[in-house]
Order: sequence, then C-alpha cells, then structure tokens
Amino acid sequence: MEKFRNATPEDRDQIELLTRLLVSEKKEPFDEKRFEWGIARRIFDPLQRQGTFVVEDKIGPGESKELIAMIFSELRVDPFGNSEGYIKDIYIRPKYRTDENLSSLLGSVIENLKKLDIQVIKLNVKSDDERSFNLYKDLNFQKKYSVLELRL
Repeated sequence: MEKFRNATPEDRDQIELLTRLLVSEKKEPFDEKRFEWGIARRIFDPLQRQGTFVVEDKIGPGESKELIAMIFSELRVDPFGNSEGYIKDIYIRPKYRTDENLSSLLGSVIENLKKLDIQVIKLNVKSDDERSFNLYKDLNFQKKYSVLELRL
C-alpha cells in the first residue's frame, strides 16, 4: 500500500465512493443522509478525524492520487473511564485486498491509536468470516463477547 494517513475534508468525495462500494458489496442500500451525518463526524470533527484513516495510491504518470482503502474508528471513553478506539468500518479496494495489506493497514491504525493513548481497540467481525477472525487474532485481538442483532 502506498501512503497511510488521516482523512481530511478534501477526501470526502473519494470516501463516499469507497463507502458506496462497501455497502454494495454488503448488498445494502446506500443511505445518503446517514453518509452525510457520518462523514461530518468523521472528517470534520477534530477528535474523530484522528481515528479516520485512508490509504492513497498514485494513479498514472502525474501526481493524481486515488484512495484505495479507508478505516473508520470511533474514539470514545467507556463507562469505566478507559479510552477506546472502536473500528467501525474497513474497506480495501478488491485489487489491493490481501491479508498482507489488511495486516499492514491495521498495524498502522494500531500504532496511530497508541500515540493517542487509546487503551483498548475493539472491532466486530461477522461470525462466518473465519479468515478475518484469524487475521485479527494474529494481531493479538481477543474474543471478548458476542453481539446479537434484532432487525426491525
């Protein structure tokens, strides 16, 4: 992967494109209102921007750059006073989607969150996604609890 960095307001349109690709792969509809609310929090709020990351790659012979990955983590304080980063979404364009790139991306996120004195990083993984689960375990994530869902 080329260049890992925090997202900026200038990335908004490319983040929207990556988000549309993400929800399309999940076979979910893109919700414009939800996106606008979420992106405002993630790239315009100075604190939350510290947990919003992108990876850019150069395309073509010029200086043109394209976002090839994004990771959204919410920064918050739990009820016990611990600071935590909760990884909400990870998306890597299919042609860059390898275990090595995902490990590298998560390693960069972990290092950046450590610099912010985040004490715990949490993420959810689908119960049938054994590949990702094992990759997260290799990065020392531990299963702590299960999440149940009720669709209304």
